[in-house]
Amino acid sequence: MLLALKKALAEVDQTPTLIFDEIDANIGGRLGDRVGRKMREIASGRQIFLITHLPQIASFAERHFKVTKKVSKSATQVNYVQLEGQARVRELAEMMSGQKESDIAKTHAEAMLKSASS
Repeated sequence: MLLALKKALAEVDQTPTLIFDEIDANIGGRLGDRVGRKMREIASGRQIFLITHLPQIASFAERHFKVTKKVSKSATQVNYVQLEGQARVRELAEMMSGQKESDIAKTHAEAMLKSASS
């Protein structure tokens, strides 16, 4: 709902940065592709930070960061790394398949990135 409002009000809303957390909750791949396209449209006029577990949405990002969290008894440590090239393909493939080295998922990830960039 919020995404639809932000898209509709994009011309009059001058907020320079938008943050979306878990925008993929309760949606699947087909709708994820549409959400990714809408997010890219909104991002053309402002900066967006988006947290997602859906590769269909992540494939539309201009920059892709992997965030990991490690919890111990005394502290929680959060790390992030920007993914580029084959590292991004591998991450999208892992998001899809849950496996690190699936050739089918890698091929699909490459196709998603190509489709998202056109």
